[in-house]
Amino acid sequence: MTRLELLNLIAQLTGAQDYLEIGVAEGNTLANVVAPRRTGVDPAPRYYAMNAERLAAIQALELHESESDHFFAHNTRTFDLIFVDGLHIYEQAMKDILNALDVLNPGGFVLVHDLVPLEPEHAARNRTTELWNGDVWKVVFDLWRHHKDVGYFVMDDDAGVGVLWKKREGARFTPGWHEYIRDFGYEVMDKAGPQFLNKVAPDAELIRGLVRQVLADKAQDIHAQAGLRFGRRSLGSAQEFEQALDSPQRQDCCWSIEEERYQRPDPERLVSNFPLDLYRKTVCANTGGNILQPEKRVYLLHDALLTPCVKHKGKWPFLWNIQDSKGESMRDLLQRRDGPAPTPAPGAPITELPGLHVYLGWFAPFYGHFLSEVLPQLWIAQHLRERKPRFLLHIDPGCVEQWRQRTDEMAQFVRTVFEHFGVDFKQVTFIEGPVRVERLVASTPINRYQRGARPELFEMAREVREVLGAGQPAPGGQRSQRIYLSRSRFNGRRFVNGEQIEALFARRGFRVVHPETLPLAEQIALASQAQVIAGEEGSALCNAFFANKPLVIDLESGRFHPNLAKLSYVNARQYVYLPPYPALEALPPVRQNCLLYAHPWVVDQCLATMFGDSPAGEALCGPRHAADLLQQALGFSLKGEPERCIEQLLELVQAHPAHFAPEYLSYCKTNLSQCGTPEQGVESFAQLGVKLLRAWRTGMAASARCAGVGPAQTASVTQA
Repeated sequence: MTRLELLNLIAQLTGAQDYLEIGVAEGNTLANVVAPRRTGVDPAPRYYAMNAERLAAIQALELHESESDHFFAHNTRTFDLIFVDGLHIYEQAMKDILNALDVLNPGGFVLVHDLVPLEPEHAARNRTTELWNGDVWKVVFDLWRHHKDVGYFVMDDDAGVGVLWKKREGARFTPGWHEYIRDFGYEVMDKAGPQFLNKVAPDAELIRGLVRQVLADKAQDIHAQAGLRFGRRSLGSAQEFEQALDSPQRQDCCWSIEEERYQRPDPERLVSNFPLDLYRKTVCANTGGNILQPEKRVYLLHDALLTPCVKHKGKWPFLWNIQDSKGESMRDLLQRRDGPAPTPAPGAPITELPGLHVYLGWFAPFYGHFLSEVLPQLWIAQHLRERKPRFLLHIDPGCVEQWRQRTDEMAQFVRTVFEHFGVDFKQVTFIEGPVRVERLVASTPINRYQRGARPELFEMAREVREVLGAGQPAPGGQRSQRIYLSRSRFNGRRFVNGEQIEALFARRGFRVVHPETLPLAEQIALASQAQVIAGEEGSALCNAFFANKPLVIDLESGRFHPNLAKLSYVNARQYVYLPPYPALEALPPVRQNCLLYAHPWVVDQCLATMFGDSPAGEALCGPRHAADLLQQALGFSLKGEPERCIEQLLELVQAHPAHFAPEYLSYCKTNLSQCGTPEQGVESFAQLGVKLLRAWRTGMAASARCAGVGPAQTASVTQA
């Protein structure tokens, strides 16, 4: 995405009328930006290279052949959109930016070029290369450190284009710069750039959403029409919040505590055996390659209407809706916002709920979903503990009665967590039909499922750890700095060679744990004591929530589910993303309950590199060729290709009969059925499998006779 495309995108979103450009050069940007009135400033514009015909066609065009300081000193106009691309040194760029902000109209933006030099030599203060960005990048550090009234992000393309705005419209700016920043070397960019640059991907939809959010925050009159008033308050001392709860006025209110932000994954903290771009394109696909830190808001709604869960066609779990007193859908409050918000059927009875209620989102009594979707909604409950409100939860209508009767360990865990955060489960109402609530307090979740989480979520997890895990003995009396959370005994999605992978981790000092065999409190205690937590992608790895900045090794299934990967990254001191496949082409199309094969040679080599030891090799991994064939066979079964799957298994039987097992046929048949292979294809696979088994039995029996194996062992192979 080029600077011109970005300028025109923002011009379109803001309806910019007056455009100012500092640093015209040949006039290519000035001639092509979409704005009715355009002003250019340059002490030495290159008239000889300009498209004179294009510039002449602009009806309202001013060209000032002067230095920018002189222009601003005599200027009396204001502008909607300003582009700073003048002298490429920090001091002048900083003065240009502050001058530009001071003449910016409400709702306007300032764009700045050359903030992410492609090479260190391009960032020198003195020009030595044809492509030269100068040390303009230092202005971002200055804004970050000294100008809290300026919001910004940097598009990571076209040498870095910054998008700046005034957080407070009344703010005024005096041109200036800092000597200590001027003297920075480029090593500051290398070390601290990820912290202060606030880079975002050059994705038009992502940037459009960010700009719209900024405009929404500024548009007080739009919010007033929706019956909302916005202010910035801390709930720790929110006298206004308390007063609003007691006020007889029935005006909907919103307190915006933290804004939505994006951060780019840090390549020093995120390590992968696949390219980093794979993580950005898959796990971060819906955030343009970045990790979201969601907004933090609290709403007080009067006469709010909440609809029950309804099935979401083609997706899981459900759709529901919350409407304010004006009938506007409150999408901020919906954990998942990827479908139409349902409304009650005409004439449907609506239950009236008097008094104060607190909305706590969708209730998912499953370990991983509870931690990542229910816990993030509980942060507001503890602020209202003294008022003893009632609580509302969305739930699958078919599960209400089943949940009420549950007394198992998960039910006890849920109730303990709720009570810790001030929620009396006796005061909880499940939404089974449309309800209208007299007064509803609702907060945005601090984890946006699949998009990213706030660090406060892990502070809450640590509180849960103290309540449930403190004082718990380590399971089996052992304390382990390294644990591997296995799914090998799980009935759903898993690696069929799970025990082989467990052995590779055990060789590096990992204690292999099957979480489903341990009480939840012991799982939490075990995780809290670990410095390294490894596991297969799935709910068991959610135990990393309770660790204290661990090294997390995520053995990826190929599903690329964003939620757990982003949560692990936020909470980890380092996050190792390990897809156990030899190449991108080997990634399988993964479904919810499919059976996979982790390539042991790939896993072994990754662990050897990570821990600085020698690979186990064939001793634990078996022949490399056999592993290749098994990985390909399981992959073809997931692609619905029975013939190619059988080809790989047949080659395995012929080349490495001792490394074939009859269960592999069953695993592949399960995958073929699950991925929608026509019945005829599955039946054909079964018939070919019978022939393959006969060939394997014959070969194994012959090998046993040659090796002098007794009749009993030969008979066991024949029976298999």
